[in-house]
Amino acid sequence: MKESKFNLYVDTVDGKRLLFNPKTCALAFADEEYDCLLRKVVSNNGQVYSLTEKEKEILNAAREAGFIVDGDTDEVEELSMKRSFAKYSHDALGITIAPTLMCNFACPYCYETRQPGFMSTETQNKLLEFIDGLSSSVSLIDVAWYGGEPLMAKDIVYGLSERLISLCSQKHIEYKSYIITNGSLLTAEDIPKFQKYKIKGAQITIDGPREIHNIRRKSKNGTDTYDVVIGAVNLLLAGGIDVAIRINMDKTNDACLPALLNDLEKRLISNKVHITFGHVTAYTEACKSVEGNCYNNIDYAFKSLQYYKEVKKTSFCECNLPAYPSPRMLYCCAENAYSFVIDQQGYIYKCWNEIGNHRCAIGNINDNINLFNKMHARWLKIDPFEDVRCKDCSILPACIGGCPFERLKNGQPACDITRFNIEGTIKLMYDIYVRKGGESLL
Repeated sequence: MKESKFNLYVDTVDGKRLLFNPKTCALAFADEEYDCLLRKVVSNNGQVYSLTEKEKEILNAAREAGFIVDGDTDEVEELSMKRSFAKYSHDALGITIAPTLMCNFACPYCYETRQPGFMSTETQNKLLEFIDGLSSSVSLIDVAWYGGEPLMAKDIVYGLSERLISLCSQKHIEYKSYIITNGSLLTAEDIPKFQKYKIKGAQITIDGPREIHNIRRKSKNGTDTYDVVIGAVNLLLAGGIDVAIRINMDKTNDACLPALLNDLEKRLISNKVHITFGHVTAYTEACKSVEGNCYNNIDYAFKSLQYYKEVKKTSFCECNLPAYPSPRMLYCCAENAYSFVIDQQGYIYKCWNEIGNHRCAIGNINDNINLFNKMHARWLKIDPFEDVRCKDCSILPACIGGCPFERLKNGQPACDITRFNIEGTIKLMYDIYVRKGGESLL
């Protein structure tokens, strides 16, 4: 046996020593008993003799957590193989559907190129055929409703939902869906439909207290949106719909985060909401004007810890932990062979950032296409294990090469913020653990 090459040790302000493994994302105290056991393992070339019952217990827990591995284990090769399996896994079919790319907001940082029109009946039929053809061996169809603003096309969202649920019922496939909406068009009449059509969760963006949000999340007709969006969140919460409030952060609004959280505490009917933070980035030409307001990855990594510290001071903290890494073989759904983004004209993309840019499409559902073509292959060929900058990185299992869109765009890895703030994240998790009166991490 041997110590995992990915083990990371972090010292806390109260004199504790923590051990984190990014391959399993296990976190434990590295106390004197563990250090003693580790010395035995290392000094005997992995052969462990005459262990006490306590040492056997610690060894078993450490192996299960991935801190200690078999002596002949090649952890990098093992990760590479698991990634290959995950990339071509056909257990689930992930479909993001944009029934329109039109939007009633005019957010300055939006990366999309707006296009008129709604998904036609013919394209809706082709979409059902497309999904049906790919679903023969799946156990789950996972749909994300996207846009534009998808609630500008409510009839299409509900009509397609009904047909997809029926398809899944006939084929004994689990169905679930989620919606990304600005919330401004949501009404009380929509809640029963969300429930009926299995839209179990919603992401709504609120970018600051009223005066800041109304500048950043502009309505095209000039009306303020803050109070309307707060009302939409409360409608969803009252209807039992999971809500994630996304706060897109840059240099112009991060100072007002405490004021926003304070107002949300007062106005929301429940603190059972998920607070997530978005890193505003000038991904495309459509949002180049905000480039000067954006934090780079390293600065944002440390800023994000400050954001979560603010959340920790509120009643939302019970539902919101820092962006603690989770084991992953793929950075995002774009790297899975059976995950697609489809716009209102039927164009198929791999990444949300490319939606509406037909030059980046891998095909169109209205045509007879070979899905495994050159445009699709450029995503599937991404391999951080062939890049020495990634392969030799101790955070590789938690980052897995970073954003594939950025890698393709810039020709080099775009390290996940985890690489830069992992120690701070672990310390913040420990602070939360201590506040809850925890006694053991392993």
